[in-house]
Amino acid sequence: MKSSTPIPNVLFDSCIPHFTESELKVILVIARKTLGWYDKKTGRRKRRDWIAMSQFKEYTGLSDVSVWNAIASLSERGYIRITDERGNVLLTASERKGRRRLFYGLGDVLLKYF
Repeated sequence: MKSSTPIPNVLFDSCIPHFTESELKVILVIARKTLGWYDKKTGRRKRRDWIAMSQFKEYTGLSDVSVWNAIASLSERGYIRITDERGNVLLTASERKGRRRLFYGLGDVLLKYF
């Protein structure tokens, strides 16, 4: 269906009990902004996208602190992948600090089932 976002079944089948409400909201925004769109260059669903903090706040209704805490936790556990413009993976908050643009995607924990 064109106007829908596919979500890996593993998210429902085994991951949800391990997420806080904030983490679930953040991961759903990342899924929407990536898997919910086709990359015009490749013809495939996006695997990563630049998502501003303002977008996370708007779509989740969470505060900056709640979003950042959820992002840090999800990244540490491999549920999301954060990269710079060139695609270099940024594993820690210190690596991400001061970056103008961060690109988010679902991590291998979820995508290996997709």
